[in-house]
Amino acid sequence: MGLFDKKFCDICGAKIGLLGNRKLEDGNLCKDCAAKLSPFFSERRDSTVAQIRDQLAWRERNKALVAEFHCDRAFGEGSTRLRVDDSARRFAVCSSRDLEGGNPDILSLDDVTSAEVRINERHNQIEHRDESGKMVPDDPPRTRWSFDFSVKIHVDNPWFDQISVLLNRSTVTIDEPEADKPKQDDGLQKAVRSIRQFLEGAKPFDPHKDEEYLRFAAMADEAVAALKPAEDDAPLDQEDALLKQDEMPPGAPAEDVFRPKFCPNCGHKLDAPHKFCPNCGEKL
Repeated sequence: MGLFDKKFCDICGAKIGLLGNRKLEDGNLCKDCAAKLSPFFSERRDSTVAQIRDQLAWRERNKALVAEFHCDRAFGEGSTRLRVDDSARRFAVCSSRDLEGGNPDILSLDDVTSAEVRINERHNQIEHRDESGKMVPDDPPRTRWSFDFSVKIHVDNPWFDQISVLLNRSTVTIDEPEADKPKQDDGLQKAVRSIRQFLEGAKPFDPHKDEEYLRFAAMADEAVAALKPAEDDAPLDQEDALLKQDEMPPGAPAEDVFRPKFCPNCGHKLDAPHKFCPNCGEKL
């Protein structure tokens, strides 16, 4: 086929304009069909027509989950936020507009394999213009720190394996405060102040104790905690207990052997492994 031959979308069959083709591994995709793919999907060029069809079918089924999604908690201050439906154990990374009228990916919290806080930290020396208009460093020197807080989410999904959400709307900037100007002390006062400074030691400015830094750091930790899988503290049933006992290495202490969930003598519920029932005292 020539460069300027007419091309048709292998998904919907529509004619593709001159600049509207999105190449696939074994075919072509129009921009309208490409817009329906997940925003976190980045392997389009290496995908086959069959794989794109499967993803678009998955995205179509996703619309029902969007209709059922109820945002209980949102993390972030930008337009795109991490939104969690606690009751349904689902989450989405999207804007409120997408959630209302779009088709954002609704994922299960059980699909999360890990989540981590990412803090991008930079710093540079603060400068000002001198009388000649030239930019010169402050004297004494001062530092400006810049921070961006995000959460990186790793998921078990056939179309993508990670999502990153930025929590701060704009970069958090923290300037080292200006040093206090020396006081006009007399000789004795100056000597006393110098001794006090020597004994106390110079305390460098720590931007990580700034209120804005701590606020976003706490938000990031809370977001990661919200993505953790549900803890299953329920004891194993009798069948699983026998399997667990069979898998124990030879010589394992008897205390580690799993005990029944209920006492076979009195029916008392056992919240932890015991040799003897704490209610009736009979051996388990």
